[in-house]
Amino acid sequence: MRMELSDVITELKKYADNIVNSKVTISPDGLINYDGKIRLNRCPDQKIPFKFGTVTGGFSCDELGLTTLEGCPRIVGGHFTSEFNYIEDLTGGPEVCNGATYSCGGNRHMTSLKGIPKTVLGNFYCTWNPALAILRILTIQPLFAATGKPEVDKIIVKYLYDDSLPVRQKIILCQKELIDSGYKGNAKL
Repeated sequence: MRMELSDVITELKKYADNIVNSKVTISPDGLINYDGKIRLNRCPDQKIPFKFGTVTGGFSCDELGLTTLEGCPRIVGGHFTSEFNYIEDLTGGPEVCNGATYSCGGNRHMTSLKGIPKTVLGNFYCTWNPALAILRILTIQPLFAATGKPEVDKIIVKYLYDDSLPVRQKIILCQKELIDSGYKGNAKL
C-alpha cells in the first residue's frame, strides 16, 4: 500500500531532523526522494524504516545498530556514511555515491564488500578486520581507499591506481600479494 506524501513526511520527521516538507517527493515506484541531506537519528528494529530512491545531498545512518543497509538511497548526491553499525556487507546500500566520501568504518562485523557501489566519486573507507574480503575495492575506482590497516592499504592502493592493468588482472595480482603478505582472509572478493 502506497503512503500519502503527508504521511511519509510525518514518519520521516520521526527518524531524521531538519526535514523540509517541500523537499520530499515519492517516485511512481514508491521510493522516497529528498532534495537535500538526511541524517537518520534512530531506526527501529535495527533497519531503515523507509525505501529511499535519491537523496541529492549526504545520507548518514551512523551508530543506529543497523544490521542491513536495505532502504538506503540508491543514489546519494553527497557523502554516505554508515559507521559503527552491525552490518556484515554493503548489500542494500547506495549504488552511486557522488560525494566526497563513502564510509562504512567501524563496522567490525563486516566480512564482505558485497553490495559495494558501482560508482564512488570520492574516497572509500572501511574498517579492516582479518576476515574482510576487500578485493571489490578494485572494481570501483574511488579517488582513495583505506581500511585502517596500513600494510593492507599499501597493497590495495598499489593496484588501485595502476591503469596499465585490466581490473581482473589487478585483482589477481593484489590477491597474490595479500596472501604472500599474510592477509589471506582479505584476499577474497
